[in-house]
Amino acid sequence: MPLYVKGGAWTNVEDEILKAAVSKYGLNQWARVSSLLTKKSAKQAKARWNEWLSPTINKSTWTREEDDKLLSLAKIMPNQWQSIAPVMGRTAASCSDRYNELIEGSVAVAQAGDVNLNAESQPARPDEADDEEMELLAEAKARLANTQGKKAQRKARERMLRETLRVSQLQKRHELKQAGVSVKSRYSAAELNHIPHERAPRAGIYDTTDEITTNETQLSEFDKKVARAGVENAGKKRKNKDDDKEKNQQKHDLEVAAEAVNTLETEQLKRRKLNLPMPGQETNAEAIDDRISSNVAAIKSRMAETSALASAKNEDQALVQPKSSSEIRKDVKKERKMLRHYITESLSRLPPPRHHSDLVLPKFEDDQESITIPTMAVDTDAGEHMRMLETLRLVDEERAKLRRSQAIQKGLSVPHPNSLVDKKLEGLDKLIADELLILVRSDYKRYEDPRFNAVMVEDLAEDVFERIHSQIDKEVPSKLHPKVPSLTELPAFSKSMMEAHKDLKSENAALKSSLDAQYTTDNESAKKLAESILDAAARYAQQTIDVKCYENILEKEKLAIEARSARLHEMVDSIVRSEHSIADRLKTT
Repeated sequence: MPLYVKGGAWTNVEDEILKAAVSKYGLNQWARVSSLLTKKSAKQAKARWNEWLSPTINKSTWTREEDDKLLSLAKIMPNQWQSIAPVMGRTAASCSDRYNELIEGSVAVAQAGDVNLNAESQPARPDEADDEEMELLAEAKARLANTQGKKAQRKARERMLRETLRVSQLQKRHELKQAGVSVKSRYSAAELNHIPHERAPRAGIYDTTDEITTNETQLSEFDKKVARAGVENAGKKRKNKDDDKEKNQQKHDLEVAAEAVNTLETEQLKRRKLNLPMPGQETNAEAIDDRISSNVAAIKSRMAETSALASAKNEDQALVQPKSSSEIRKDVKKERKMLRHYITESLSRLPPPRHHSDLVLPKFEDDQESITIPTMAVDTDAGEHMRMLETLRLVDEERAKLRRSQAIQKGLSVPHPNSLVDKKLEGLDKLIADELLILVRSDYKRYEDPRFNAVMVEDLAEDVFERIHSQIDKEVPSKLHPKVPSLTELPAFSKSMMEAHKDLKSENAALKSSLDAQYTTDNESAKKLAESILDAAARYAQQTIDVKCYENILEKEKLAIEARSARLHEMVDSIVRSEHSIADRLKTT
């Protein structure tokens, strides 16, 4: 049974109508676009645009890289052309046709009973120019040229008829009323006796001459307007506003689409730079051709298999398979190893140096001898000379650091000079303390607080530093005096120290017990005092509340007394007035 497709193949007339409809209605109203094509549905119109007529479709010649990529994707996702198309940047039909061309050698010709018949992706057939096509073209031209729809025109005519009928009925009722004939209204008075949100005028006598003149002027203008264009209602205004908004949106969409098409055409017409392939790329092209041929052979052999199990056993090993994480790590390690071996070989092939220049840096110990910089008498360039000067400068800086104070060399913090002032020293001790204070102030200003007010002491020269240290070594012996016994040679002193330690420990325990007892008594008394204070505070708070309550009651009683006394005074005054009136009445009688 042959497969029936609505409308058959697309013609040139239908393509042009579809382009014009898309330019007017945009890329979202496919039902309205398909209404211009009697033989096509909305789905077919959308497919025709996306598969053939859209200017964004890539119809260029297929390259070898694209063929290789297409075959690889077809192996991973067989017959999933809708998923392959976005990756390739082409349509699903073009991907399918190119795949069949690579496998079979030519594009398969669509037959009438073919299940995969896709008329939307085929070129348009020539026009027959018969009456049916001419009628379709004329109707499409008329509808596309019409800016106002049939429904809008019909609604406008209906509104005009209703307004004309209302005006004629009013005129007839007015004429009958002038002739003395009363016409009964269809609506009862009960339905019209309420005006919502009515603002009634105040009662009184007012001059309405100006209002009558204004009302007559407005009524005449309204009659002229009704006679010319009818009465505008809110629905019409809202619909006109919506129509204007829709037209502006369509215009904006068309401008965006036209800009995109113009940009694409400009990019296509732009002259490209001549990009020649790099030397040695022919081997890559040959490799791609070999890979394409091997993939085609593998696909053909797989298609020739009779069962899925046999195909799984004999599947070609050259297919692209995703690598596991362990294989990827092995490849990375192998590449790193090869790179390391290459760098080692390259460095080993370097020529030996012509001149040798050695620099021996000092270790900066106390018993270290003076530094020696043995160099050969060779001609050095400017760069080597600068490096040697930089090395000597670093050596001088390290030696200058050794001439600083021991606290700075060990990285200790410098104390504040005000905490070192001792006024009890005298004689040589005071002189030594003053010199020490000067050094501490200088170091504190240099390393801790630059804003501290002190005199900076410059670093000593190297010869002065060595001479001072030699004098100190002469004056102060490095070994202990032989007649001074050490602690280990005095067992009696050690025993006395142990006994003193025990006595101090016992005294400490006695003092601790007395302090604990005193703390217990003080803690209990403190708790009692705290409880008494809390009770007194609670009583004070309650009494304060009572006082406030009684004060409020007193204020209210005062107000009540004043009101009651005023009311009694009024009653007395009224009684007195009534007595006087009775007395006056009796006198008159």
